Amino acid sequence: MTVYELLTAAAALFFETDLSAYSEIALPFVNMILNECFEANNRIRRRSGKESLTTVPVLTSLYEQVPYEERLVRLALPYGLAAKLIYDEQDSARMNYFLSEYANRVNQCDRWVVAF
Repeated sequence: MTVYELLTAAAALFFETDLSAYSEIALPFVNMILNECFEANNRIRRRSGKESLTTVPVLTSLYEQVPYEERLVRLALPYGLAAKLIYDEQDSARMNYFLSEYANRVNQCDRWVVAF
């Protein structure tokens, strides 16, 4: 999944199709999320028999692939990005929902790994 596809998925969570207002700020937010999920992603990688990443990736283009495990990227990251994108809208109920879903979904991906 590219950063742009992640942005599209996140915006769909709050029924937004015009991404122009979010395109410039999405990349820094995605880089924050990559930092937040670094350890969980490495645990998932190790469980799959892959080597851990040694540094947190820093993406520089909306068209780069998000270099994390697909299940984590598709299941959890859109919620984390959605929460960051709507932060300034002062809709705390919706933002808290996205943050809660983000945390639960990261934990769910991580729990599947730890449970084995």
